[in-house]
Amino acid sequence: MGLRGRSKTQKKTLSIKCMPIAPGLAIGKAFQYYDIMTRRFDPEELEPKDVETEIKRLKRVLEVVKKDLKKMKRSVDQEIGGQHGAIFDVHGAIISDPDLIQEIETKMRKRLLKSEYVVREVFRRWEKKFRSSDNKMLREKADDIRDIGRRILRCLAGIEGNALSNLPKDSIVFAKRLLPTDTVHLNAQNAKAFITAGSGPSSHAAVLAKALGVPLVASVQAVEGSVTEGVDVLVDGDTGQIIVHPKASEKRAFLKRIKEAKETKGKITRRMSKIKLMIQNKPIGVKANVASKEEVKLAIRYGADGVGLFRIESYYIGSRVLPTEDYLCEVLLDALKPLQKKVITLRLLDIGGDKKLPYLDMVDEENPALGLRGVRFLFRYPALLKTQLDACLRLSAQFKIRILVPMISLGKEVAKIRKLLHKRMKYFKRKKIPFNSKIELGSMIETPSAVLAIQDILEESDFVSIGTNDLI
Repeated sequence: MGLRGRSKTQKKTLSIKCMPIAPGLAIGKAFQYYDIMTRRFDPEELEPKDVETEIKRLKRVLEVVKKDLKKMKRSVDQEIGGQHGAIFDVHGAIISDPDLIQEIETKMRKRLLKSEYVVREVFRRWEKKFRSSDNKMLREKADDIRDIGRRILRCLAGIEGNALSNLPKDSIVFAKRLLPTDTVHLNAQNAKAFITAGSGPSSHAAVLAKALGVPLVASVQAVEGSVTEGVDVLVDGDTGQIIVHPKASEKRAFLKRIKEAKETKGKITRRMSKIKLMIQNKPIGVKANVASKEEVKLAIRYGADGVGLFRIESYYIGSRVLPTEDYLCEVLLDALKPLQKKVITLRLLDIGGDKKLPYLDMVDEENPALGLRGVRFLFRYPALLKTQLDACLRLSAQFKIRILVPMISLGKEVAKIRKLLHKRMKYFKRKKIPFNSKIELGSMIETPSAVLAIQDILEESDFVSIGTNDLI
């Protein structure tokens, strides 16, 4: 993903009616988030004497990308075997393809243009060529061509992280769509609102916006070219209305509404912290769903009684290599510190659908909920499962950890996980590694088959959690 320079050319007030997805009011500046392969690079001309120097710069970047691919391959080979690591050999072969490199160099010498413009142009042409092929195998490689082009462009542009990690303050983020692979990098403090082309109420973007307490609206018109980056934008997530380049009077009125809403929210939050929820003299806890250290802080601020679901996907999606047990323990230890005395439900890795790992060659499935997803993915790669179970056990020595298994369909799947968990416990005892021997194991009820098999699942589980998004 890339970042364009901010422009202030849009002066005409524009009101756009969008579909409200997540409520709230926000005022900020438009930030366009887009794929760097679709970014418009202005052709920068070179002096004839500078062409060879520019080609050397490109070659240095290609070597950096190759080394990065080798590092990713090693981590995947170690954790889940060479089947998935082989994709990096393919990517390495693409970068080393003499015809591709020759075409880029020839165009640079002939047209006297900088690397970024030529690389994007050539890779887009190759992607289009592969995608239009009659050969199915070649068509499937079009995504690999695009991914390699994206890696090279990011390296040429000096983009270390994702554009959302460097989000300017008070940004109204415009994006065609927002996937977990995008938002894992998000600088949440600087995001005031999201505007996407077509997010639904149960989409990842909607879940994220509601967790952050910021508005989200959906509008193809707003995303596709009608809003200049850097201009002022008002977002009403309650009605779906956005105003681009508002008049001074509109801004004043909107700021007054935001102030009133903030004051009301503050009063409610203060009252909530004093309310004891009870049923038949038994306390009822309200726990938070979180996915990061920042969201844990929000949960504590709003008085959560614990964490009902901690999604660990962000630590996998945001990493350039597969996380190790030590890495998981390190980042989770840091994130969980404020929850020292509260119950924390850690969900095992739930990958599939729109949640993909950048270092795995994952196939697009027509219905990923029925394919290689959640617990089925973990069973396919037992070393990956072992890493997570060991991390959970180590953390259980310091925190009130519960383990939650995603996408359960049958009771025997829970039984299999429990058997593996007990095996790891025996290992921990032999090695005298501290852990909670009474750690609870639960099942996520989010498939129709799980509902039908609920009795068997309950017999194998210490607790269950209803996954409303996927179940719906």
